[in-house]
Amino acid sequence: MPTEFILCLLPISAMATFHLAFPKMVTRQTVNWLYCSGMACGMIALSPIGSPALEMGSLSLSLAYTAFFRLPAVTLATHTSVVIICNLVSFALLLARALSEGFLVENRSAALATAVWVEGLSCVVAVLVWGSLQQALRGAAAHRLHHRQVKAELSAASSLLRLTCDAVLELDPNLRLTKHSPELAAVLLRDRPGASLEGSHLTDFMPAAEAARAKEILARVDEDENKDGATCASAFHTRLVDTCSSRFRTEVFQVRYQQVDGQVRHLIGLRDFTDQQSLARKATDEICEPEVPKPAETAHSPDEERKHDFEDLLTLLEVDLDCMQVSSASSSLAWMAGKDLGEVFSSDSAELFQRARPEVLLLETQRTLKNKTLHFGNLKLRCGDSYHTIAGAMEPMRSTSRLRMALCFQMPASLGFAIKARGTPSSGSSADSCRLNDLSL
Repeated sequence: MPTEFILCLLPISAMATFHLAFPKMVTRQTVNWLYCSGMACGMIALSPIGSPALEMGSLSLSLAYTAFFRLPAVTLATHTSVVIICNLVSFALLLARALSEGFLVENRSAALATAVWVEGLSCVVAVLVWGSLQQALRGAAAHRLHHRQVKAELSAASSLLRLTCDAVLELDPNLRLTKHSPELAAVLLRDRPGASLEGSHLTDFMPAAEAARAKEILARVDEDENKDGATCASAFHTRLVDTCSSRFRTEVFQVRYQQVDGQVRHLIGLRDFTDQQSLARKATDEICEPEVPKPAETAHSPDEERKHDFEDLLTLLEVDLDCMQVSSASSSLAWMAGKDLGEVFSSDSAELFQRARPEVLLLETQRTLKNKTLHFGNLKLRCGDSYHTIAGAMEPMRSTSRLRMALCFQMPASLGFAIKARGTPSSGSSADSCRLNDLSL
C-alpha cells in the first residue's frame, strides 16, 4: 500500500480508540457522526491524496480500507440511510477517479476495473452486514426484554405467594420438585435431618383419590396462553397428607412459565385453609365437603337467661379520691355508696386508687384531665366473703371542688348472682344501671 494511504488510515485507527479515553462522548447521537467521519477519512485515502495510482500494490486499496474500517464500523451506524449514502459516495468517488485515470483506455481497463469491482462489492457487503447485524441485535434485545419481563413476573408471583402461602416450591414438567423445600417438609412433618424432597412428585403427598385430579389440573395448559410461552396462573383445592396420615385442606396456587431454554416450570404455592377461608375466588375443582348439620337450638333455662341479663348490664361507680370512698353507685350496687374503698375492693385494688390520685392531680395541673379515659382490667370487687373481677373504663373528673373517679364496667354474672342471693335492696343510689344497647358513650 502507498505510504500516503497508510498515513490516511492513522486517523481512522485513532478514531477507533478515541472512545477508550473519552467514553462519555460515544452516545446514540454521536455514533453516526463518528461513522461518517471514519468514512470520510477512507474516502480521502481512496482519493489521489491518499493513493497516487490505483494499480500500485498487489492488494486493492478499497479491499484494505474495507478490512480496516468499513466492515467493523457498521456497528456504529444506527440508520440504514447513513450506511447506504456513505458507501455510495465512496463508490462514486472511486469510479470518478478510475474514469479520470483512463478506465476506458484499453491498456489500463483491467487494473482499474478490478479496483471498481472490489469497491462495489465492498459497499454491497457492508450494507448487507449492517442489515443482518441490526436484525440480530433487535432479536437479541427482544429476547433479553422478554427474559427480563418473565423474570420480573416470576419474582413478583413468588413474592406474593410467599406472603400468603405456607410453602412455595418449583416443579419441573414431570411435576417433580426441582429442589428441596424446607417449608413443605415442615408442613408434612418430614423435616428430619438429612431428608430431602428434591425429585419427589407433588402428587405423592396427596390422597390417591386427589392425586390424579391434581395432576390433571397441574398439567392442563390453556392453548391460547401457551402459544407465545406466556405466563399463566390458576388455583384449585386439594388435600395433603402428612407422615401421621392426617389430611388437611390445601389451597394450591399455580404459576406456569417457560425458562430461557424453553423448559416448562410450575411455581406452586401451598396454603392450609382447614380452619380459614379460601383466598382464591375462582378456584377450579373445589373439594365438596359434606355439610355438617348445625346443632339444634336448645331453649335456655331461666338461670342462663338471667346470666345473659347480668352480662349485658352496665354498672356505674363513682369514687371520691379525696376521702377514698364510694360516693354513688348504680341501683344494683347501691349498698356500696358511702363505704370506704377497703370495704368495697380488695386491698390491692384499693391501693391502686391511692396511687392513681397523685397522677390525676398531675394531669389536672397540666390541664389534660378533661376527656381523659383510663382502662382497667383486673379490679377485685368485694361482695360478702368473695371477690369478683371487673374490667372496664374509668374517667377522672373534678366536681364540687372534689376529685372523683367514675368507673363503668360490665356486670359479671357471678357478681349478679351473689347480689341476688344476698338480697341487697336496689334503691337509694344516685346513678341508674342501663343496658348496653341503650347506652352511648
